[in-house]
Amino acid sequence: MSAIGILGGMGPQASVKLYELIIKVAKRYNLDAVDDDYPEIVLLSVPVPNFISNKNKLPEARKMLMKRTKLLEKAGCTINCIACNTAHILLPELQAVTNVPFLSIPNLVAQRVKLAGYRRVGLLATPTTLASNLYDMALLWRC
Repeated sequence: MSAIGILGGMGPQASVKLYELIIKVAKRYNLDAVDDDYPEIVLLSVPVPNFISNKNKLPEARKMLMKRTKLLEKAGCTINCIACNTAHILLPELQAVTNVPFLSIPNLVAQRVKLAGYRRVGLLATPTTLASNLYDMALLWRC
């Protein structure tokens, strides 16, 4: 079985929530699941400096996350994700340092919005996420 890589720690609660969701979905596919029926998950809780409220800390956070992205690949992960929405502003740079594909929360949300047929959506997010237009770009591309 291949491993799922999670870059977390940027809001440890988001990391926990993502881990729980993965386990919940795995349970749906096998109601009688026991320990070895669940996916292997490599969760790196990276204590990056708070680049959300202090943009001067972004270069240091970027460097740390790029290093951990390479570590996920070495750990045998075949798919990666980032638990923090705002950290998706770094997704193109993180994807560039690995051959392991990343799932994108904004793209996944846009797919669900399109599937549901919504024409207008609201977004609750950090000012950094809102200013980045991550969701605007994903929604325009998908819808």
